[in-house]
Amino acid sequence: MRGLALAALASVLVLASACVTDPPQLTPESGASTDPTPSATRRPTVTRPPLQRDIAERPQLWFAPLDPSPPDASRPFSGRLDFMSLFEPEAPWEDAAAGIHIFKLYGGWVGGTATPEELKRVVADLNRRGIAIGFEASPLTQTEECGAGVEGFSGVTEGLRIVQKLKAAGAEVRFVAFDHPYDAGVLDDGPTACHWSPEKTAAMVADYVAAIRGVYPDIVVGDIETAALDVDEVERWVDAYRQAVGEDLAFFHLDHDFRRPGWQEATLAIESFLGDRGVDFGMIYIGNQEDESDAQWLAHAEERMVAYEVGAGGRPDHVILQSWHPHPERLLPETDAAAFTNLVTQFLRTRTAIEIELATGSDGAPIVQGVLTTADGAPLGDATVEVAMLPVDGAGIEFEYTVSGTVPTEAIDADLGYRVNLECDCSGSADFILREVRYVEADGVNRVRDGAFSLGLEGWGSWGDAPQELTAAGLSVGAGAGQEAAINSARFPVTAGAAYTVTFVAHVNPASAGSGYFSLIFSYGGGEASRVIVPLQAPRVPLGELATDAEGRYALPQQALPPGVGLVVTFAGTDDLWPAEARLLP
Repeated sequence: MRGLALAALASVLVLASACVTDPPQLTPESGASTDPTPSATRRPTVTRPPLQRDIAERPQLWFAPLDPSPPDASRPFSGRLDFMSLFEPEAPWEDAAAGIHIFKLYGGWVGGTATPEELKRVVADLNRRGIAIGFEASPLTQTEECGAGVEGFSGVTEGLRIVQKLKAAGAEVRFVAFDHPYDAGVLDDGPTACHWSPEKTAAMVADYVAAIRGVYPDIVVGDIETAALDVDEVERWVDAYRQAVGEDLAFFHLDHDFRRPGWQEATLAIESFLGDRGVDFGMIYIGNQEDESDAQWLAHAEERMVAYEVGAGGRPDHVILQSWHPHPERLLPETDAAAFTNLVTQFLRTRTAIEIELATGSDGAPIVQGVLTTADGAPLGDATVEVAMLPVDGAGIEFEYTVSGTVPTEAIDADLGYRVNLECDCSGSADFILREVRYVEADGVNRVRDGAFSLGLEGWGSWGDAPQELTAAGLSVGAGAGQEAAINSARFPVTAGAAYTVTFVAHVNPASAGSGYFSLIFSYGGGEASRVIVPLQAPRVPLGELATDAEGRYALPQQALPPGVGLVVTFAGTDDLWPAEARLLP
């Protein structure tokens, strides 16, 4: 298996054979209704193509690879050369395609450079496969005062162009996902920001909904936002949308900065709120913009998929596998671990479940035991599980936090350090001791000058209002919520393209989770090339690996645990099976 190492956790439907030969030619001035429920006389007569998957199934799987638009200033990298290859009769993604509910198209491509022939080919093949079609588009209209160059602003004119081109291609579009209208209209703080109220933003979105429903009256409307990863912002937007449109959003897809400390907890709060409101919650799983290969991007996306659904226990209604980054460039074949469709097959693997409990062995000694099964209860024998300690309270355990990777091609030097309540969009208490830092490449030499603080803080630069004190145990940091602390080592040379390993030897109080991170910052001389972060959180300290028996059971003699320390058991998964995790906390 490409390997979803659970160690990483520590660290639509538009298919239509339309019977309408001439789609409505609406314009914002003459044809866009302000009534969100168009009259029955405007409904086109269509024959809906059959779907291979019931749209009511959960989780609902969306697939949105980047289209083949020509490069431009906002996307200087090339288009996906094999995008159109997806829509060939013998394209090698049969298993992946069979599991997809909705194929989402970028509205910019549909309304812009996509030719009628290309759209007909896409629609015809998705109709044949029974995959529903949707599109993503920016609903806000730029004004003379604001919105220029801001994501989320394209407006009704482009929206009508998108749906008219899709209608002409024979598609009955079932879904539209709005591209960040709340982020753009309300939260954006750039030079051309509008700073509108949620209500004004929602009113403009309502005009867009009315316009596209003039072509597709039954289209299901949802939204994509970051909403500052704040449940209060999500609530403001959901309320404003309902008031303006007269109905709830059908879904809310979260666009994440997965490197923000504490993202899992914040996401769970949003998922719970939307569930209570009856709005489907969706997670977009992506890699990093700066990832240097398809394999690296896909590994990060899969890591986050497992981190949320296994590690944090998230249960999104929708899962969106999407890219707007330089990678992955290859979509096919699905059997290639470095192809995007392979990530679809990884998501479609059989789900698993694992249990953990304390018991007494035949000799009277305490043991940790449990059983590993598929989600429907079938035992999984001869599978490897790992048992580890997990501090949840108290001072924690000293641990070597280690990350390996490849030096960015433009980097010439780097520094190590930490950030608490700054450069992280976070606020929380932090309590940790950093004893040593190491950065090594192929020669094995630590390139950090005085990484163990033997010369005190000579050569280190620190700032912030939180206490940072060098003690016999190391550099001690204690910060309250809102207090800031940061430090950088002296810069050291790095080798572009080289493999590296960075290690932070630290004692982190579990209560520090979400307050910041240890950092490795690569520079190119004129600025930051990329940043690697290791969240401040309790480590998993391995106690042992063992194989399950034929009934899926495992057992390990219990060791004496320090105060405030629990146990976690993990199954890393295989090519056919999802990972699983269970915890036994004090």
